[in-house]
Order: sequence, then structure tokens, then C-alpha cells
Amino acid sequence: MKNSCTVKVTNPNSSLAKGVKVGYEVGGNLACVGGGTAGYTNENGEVTVSWSSGCKCTYIYIAGKTQRGPFQNGGYYTFVR
Repeated sequence: MKNSCTVKVTNPNSSLAKGVKVGYEVGGNLACVGGGTAGYTNENGEVTVSWSSGCKCTYIYIAGKTQRGPFQNGGYYTFVR
């Protein structure tokens, strides 16, 4: 089973940030170490971050900025690039 949340990225001028690489890091226990790339934001400035159940999404990385969690399963988070 997987958990996921949606990340929306905007530019400083409030326009949608399309094609932005979004990474993440998970934690929680020894089996939950690591992270990767969730992908790139779509035409709506959104991307889905997925991680294994039993783990926590602890950090989201957007264009060199670190966003600290934990991020909740089913959550919707908006960040400025």
C-alpha cells in the first residue's frame, strides 16, 4: 500500500510553475530511509509524491528549497518556487 500527497508549485508572481523537478525524502524507521524524484510539475503546477505506508514523507525539495514535513497521506500542499 502506498501513501501520497499532491504538491502544487507556483512562481513568485503567483503563476503556475510548470516542469519543475520535485524531490522528496522519507523516514520513520530503518526500512524507510531514502527518497527520490517525484517527477515534474504538470500544466497545473502539480505533482504527486508517493511513499510506502508505514513511512513518513519528511522533506520535499523544490528548485533548491527544502520544505520540512511531515507531509500527510492525502494532503495538498502549495509552495512558492
